[in-house]
Formats: sequence, structure tokens, C-alpha cells
Amino acid sequence: MFNDIRELKEQVEHIQAMLNRIFALGKVVAIDEEKGLVRVKLEEHDSLTTYWLPVLYTKTQYDKEYWLPDIDEMVLCVFTPPAFERGFVLGSFYTQEDAPPEANRNKWIKRFKDGTVIEYDRENSKLSVNVNGTTEITVNGKTTLISNGGVDIDGGSADLSGVVTQKCICPFTGNPHSDYSVNVKISKG
Repeated sequence: MFNDIRELKEQVEHIQAMLNRIFALGKVVAIDEEKGLVRVKLEEHDSLTTYWLPVLYTKTQYDKEYWLPDIDEMVLCVFTPPAFERGFVLGSFYTQEDAPPEANRNKWIKRFKDGTVIEYDRENSKLSVNVNGTTEITVNGKTTLISNGGVDIDGGSADLSGVVTQKCICPFTGNPHSDYSVNVKISKG
């Protein structure tokens, strides 16, 4: 009977040891940008540095995304038992040193190191994009902008290339007319 209890205790300890190695917290110490892999230092496991681990993404076949954690970023890893040879980086998480960009559960926010912010406020149905740098949008097809609330464009200047046409509807008569700004620069390429 004592042998059975001892064997059972050993089995429980073995299972506990395996479970302790399924999830682990660590800091990213190396990045392979080309392959999308990282190495993680596991402080709670004798500061062991993992082999190259893939980062978990929502899509990787036809539709792809790419965003690796930074060096020294805290991440959560999951491993296949019995050890730390095979696993994945599930993602990163906020800490006291790296707090959330804002405390508002109604907002989806991406804030980048350079200060660029993409934010959606579902409570006010407002999308905001603030880019610290140049913005380029390329569309390989027709583009239609529909706004039921008007459109304001404010910039230092506007350069339009290609054929520029206008269709103005008179707010008084409802008929088309050709009144529009003559301060339009057009370059034909």
C-alpha cells in the first residue's frame, strides 16, 4: 500500500512539474525578423533562454499579419511538454512599467513608438488616425468616398493629377452648376 501511495505521489509530482512548464513568462532577448521568430529569457526557470519560438498570429496563410514583440518586452509563452524545446509566444501583456495607452474599455487603440495613433471609439462611433510622418494610400481600383455629414479637407496645398472633374449641385435650385474653386493645380502625367 505504501508503494502505491509513493508511486501516486511521484506521478502527481511529475504531472505538476509538466504543468509548470506549459506556460511561462519571459522577456524577449532576440528577434529573427525574416522568419518571425523570437528567443525568450524565462526568469522563473533559472533564466533559461528558449530556442527560437514562433509568435502566434490570427492569420498566416492567404491573409497575413506581422508584428513582432520588441527586445525586453514581456511575453507569455506556451510549451508542449515535457520541456521548453517546442512552443509559441502567445502575446505580450501590460505591466507596471508598460501601462495601457488609455483606460477606456470602449476604445480600440494602436499607439506606436513614434507617437502615431490609430483609435476607434465605439461609444462615440469615431475613428481617429494621427500619423507622425508621411501617409500614403494606394488603391488599385476605383475609390468612392461617401459622407452624409460633409467633407472638410484642410492642408497647406493640394496637388491633383489625372483628369479632374466636378459635379456641383446648387443648394438652392438642386440643379448642377459649375461653380467651384479656380485655385486647383492640375498636372497631367
